[in-house]
Amino acid sequence: MNMSKLILATCLIAGSLLPWKTFGQLTISEFLYSAVEDPEVKTFTEQVSYLDGKPYRTSPLQKLEVRMQNRELAYNQQELALRVNPANPWELRNKNLYFKDVQKSLSLERQVILKEALIERYYNVVMFMYLTELKAYNDSMQFNLEQQLAIQEKQYASSYFDADEYVKLKVEELDNRVEVEEVDYELADQRHLINRLYPKAHKSVLHWDLNALINVNRIEQLVDSLTRFSVMSSLVLYEKQMIKVAQSEYNLERSNINLGFFQTEFDQRRIDQNRTPINLSFGVTIPITNPNKGDMAKRKLEMIESQYNMEEAAHESETDKIIIQDKLSTLLVRYRNLEKRITDLKKNNFAQTLSTIKGGDPLIVAQFNQRLGKLNDLLIKIKCNILLTYVDYLAFSDHLQQQPLVNFLSPTLEPIRP
Repeated sequence: MNMSKLILATCLIAGSLLPWKTFGQLTISEFLYSAVEDPEVKTFTEQVSYLDGKPYRTSPLQKLEVRMQNRELAYNQQELALRVNPANPWELRNKNLYFKDVQKSLSLERQVILKEALIERYYNVVMFMYLTELKAYNDSMQFNLEQQLAIQEKQYASSYFDADEYVKLKVEELDNRVEVEEVDYELADQRHLINRLYPKAHKSVLHWDLNALINVNRIEQLVDSLTRFSVMSSLVLYEKQMIKVAQSEYNLERSNINLGFFQTEFDQRRIDQNRTPINLSFGVTIPITNPNKGDMAKRKLEMIESQYNMEEAAHESETDKIIIQDKLSTLLVRYRNLEKRITDLKKNNFAQTLSTIKGGDPLIVAQFNQRLGKLNDLLIKIKCNILLTYVDYLAFSDHLQQQPLVNFLSPTLEPIRP
């Protein structure tokens, strides 16, 4: 009996510990690394890996034919021939060059797709952290409003009580309660977006520490440091490589011509005539006009298109980077000014002064803290915009997907590993 109780207690303890073992905490770096495992990114990874084996290499012999002829349908009138069509060496060379250029273009396109996957994940992290901070703010505002209502209810029989102010405050408290519910819904929806990008996330606990996120001062230092290092836009490099791919394909189409043939023949009749039964023949193709001119013209059009795509990408890359830097600088100035204003209001102890003027009314302090909370709400929104603009800067300056990958939301820029 005692043994049965011991087994039951052990099972209950193990069952209570099971969720902690099953559900681990997902780190930000792990979530960001999932961009490498994105299906679209992996498609290009597999394609580049496949071309590493050079499956496009072909034999120098293009075609081998075995021929037989019988002129009079007699058993001793047979003629046998072996015809060889050699591959065009210029075509072989151009084919190898073409697939090497294709492989490089796939690798560059993978970089572009990887950057897009990383941007999406960075955005989701920032929005999740923003909503988490907004939820904490709304909860604190709800507590403050309830506190004000409690103070006014205690002052019901005193001269401090204002019925209109009480009704107005009650409506504001109800509105804030709706905002609390909305933020909870948005936070849950944000979790679903993260789960969609990283299916393993639903088995993990998303409890990311706001204090572990890069701060505004560190962002400014990092941007100043990264601005000194110029990195060529991956999109510009990709479009530039596409010009080379089109040129290589053009050369391949131009050299896609049959050179001719070499043939050996065995003639049974010549043995009876005491003559050598072996004949040799060969032919050379002299193209009067290239049959691939239509395809060549198509490749030429692709080259022209890629050329202008590259110029457009280069122009947009530089222009967008300047715009993003200017936007980030403006947001940083606004953030610092608002932060200084909030700090000054806290240091000057305005709330206590106003309360003293009003005869020590505690409601004044609560109302002041509510107004101060609204400034903090604005500060949270500006900080979110700074982080999103910071991610945009990293994307436009092409630092985001550079190897080895790092977590740019970490103050120490910790490496991103699986």
